[in-house]
Amino acid sequence: MKRALLKIYLIFFIFFATVGLCESATLSQPLVRISEGQISITVTVNPPAQFIDEIRQGMTKEIVYYIDLFRIWKIWPDEFVKGRKIVRTIKVNNIKREYLVLSHEGNLIREKRFADVDTMLQWAFSLKDLYLDGISGLDSGKYYVKVSLDAVKKDIPPLVGLLLFFISDKEFSLSSSSEVFTISEK
Repeated sequence: MKRALLKIYLIFFIFFATVGLCESATLSQPLVRISEGQISITVTVNPPAQFIDEIRQGMTKEIVYYIDLFRIWKIWPDEFVKGRKIVRTIKVNNIKREYLVLSHEGNLIREKRFADVDTMLQWAFSLKDLYLDGISGLDSGKYYVKVSLDAVKKDIPPLVGLLLFFISDKEFSLSSSSEVFTISEK
């Protein structure tokens, strides 16, 4: 009886510790600008303090951004139009004073080195003037951009994640949508 009660307390402790970590992270509302036929997005992330401390201590972290353009329909569910996926891997080596971010997008891999950890974190947790695509092929209508972010855990093997489906494979997950904007044919 005591073991069963101890297991229940342990499960609740793990659950509430994870919920507490998720509550401290925030994702700003995406700022969408349309200029010269291009859709530009700017968004910033405020990760949890514990997540930043682990990066400063030298743990490798992986962040996945999903930037999706949706068209709003009155009766039907919103239509997915276009999307981009950006994977950023953050690596810190305090002994060498090496601060590195690898950014993967499709076949393009960009490696950026930084002089200090603060500028590295500022770049890794923000997307500034990211071009989604041109508006030339889009139908007229109302659209919005949804930005989702997943901080992936590196220490859980994939097989364990499949078998123990109740254990999350993400440290935190955030999502935010922009204001609705209108595209009209010219």
